[in-house]
Formats: sequence, C-alpha cells, structure tokens
Amino acid sequence: MVAGADLLEEHLGEIRNLRQRLEESICINDRLREQLEHRLSCAARGSGSTSNFYSPGLEPTPQLYNENRVLKEENRSLQAQLSHVSREHSQETEHLREALLSSRSRLQELEMELERQKGERQQLLEDLKEKQQEILHFQEERLSLQEKDSRLQHKLTLLQQQCEEKQQLFQSLQSELQIYEVLYGNSKKGLKGMCSPSPLP
Repeated sequence: MVAGADLLEEHLGEIRNLRQRLEESICINDRLREQLEHRLSCAARGSGSTSNFYSPGLEPTPQLYNENRVLKEENRSLQAQLSHVSREHSQETEHLREALLSSRSRLQELEMELERQKGERQQLLEDLKEKQQEILHFQEERLSLQEKDSRLQHKLTLLQQQCEEKQQLFQSLQSELQIYEVLYGNSKKGLKGMCSPSPLP
C-alpha cells in the first residue's frame, strides 16, 4: 500500500505539472492572440484599409500565426497528455481502490479468524484447567486409597500375627493336653473303676 500511495502521488505530481504547462501555454496563446489582434487593428487604422495584407505593418503577422499554430499544437499535445495521465490516474486509482477493498476484506477475515482462534484457545484453556482439576482430584483420591490400603495392610498384618499367635497357643495347648492324657489317662480310668458300684452276687 505504501508503494501504491507513492505511485499515486507521482501521478498527481505529473498531472499538476502538465496542468501548469497547459495554463502557461494558454496564457501565452492568449497574449499572442491579443498582440495579433492589436497589430491587425493598428495596421487597419494606419492604412485605412484591410485589403493590403502585405504592408510593412503586417510583416510580423506570419510569425505570430506560426507561433499561434505551434502553441495550439502544443496545447493539444498537452491536453492529450493530460487526458492520458488522467485516464491512467483513474485506472490506477481504481486499482488502488480495489486493492484497498481486497486488503480490508482480507483484514476482516483475518480478524474473524483471530477471534475464532482466541475463542478456541480460551476453550482449550478452560478444558485444560478442568482436566488439571480432575487430575488433581484423582491424585488426591489415589493418595487417599493408598493411605487406606496402607492402613488395611497394617491391620491385616496385625491380624495375621494374632492368628499365628493363637495358632501357636492352640498347638501348645494341644500338646499339653496330649501330655496330660498320656500322664493321667490311666489313673483316671482306675479311679473311675474304684468309684463305680460293684455288681451284686
């Protein structure tokens, strides 16, 4: 867009220069026409007749006509150049306008895309925050389960120890009972026989 603006400024400068040259040429043309009319008027008054165009008073007339013709041709050339530059300027202006509209449209699309990406990014950040909270909750729950498992494991270990102690105690009592039966089993039978009534004859 900066290059387009520079080119537009350059075209405007050319148009101003051509217009200035055209205005200067028109002023010179008008001045020469006035000089020509003045000389023709003076020559007519001096001779009393306008039939003699070859009198000494009209000697500069062909030169003025030639200058007038040259200036008219230059005016036409300048006018043609001015029209050409104006058309180029109009075309360039139209191209710049189209480029500007296209740039604005593209800018709007990019702004919309940027807003969409901002929305997606915000949504992703919210989702990430939610997932982080879920992960934190799961970590806390996992830690709680680990602590509970540790307590249960400790309790299980205590119960196993108690069970082993009771098993040992049971085995010890069972051994003592067996020893007792071995030692006192016959005496009990003898005492039982003595205490039982004898049969009648």
